[in-house]
Amino acid sequence: MKILINEGLNADAIDILKEYGFEIINNKFTYEELLPIIGNFDVLIVKSHTKVNKELLDQGKQGLLKMI
Repeated sequence: MKILINEGLNADAIDILKEYGFEIINNKFTYEELLPIIGNFDVLIVKSHTKVNKELLDQGKQGLLKMI
């Protein structure tokens, strides 16, 4: 399972996810950069700065996105 962490996450939390075998991408993408790639991830982890709207969800649903 491929997880995108778009606004950072505690290093210990990232280590735990990796221990469970998740592929982690810990990067900061702008909304415009995120739109074309969101469908490549199963999970998106964000905080308050990343806009998650209908357009982003629709893009994600066309690919792998299952959870935010």
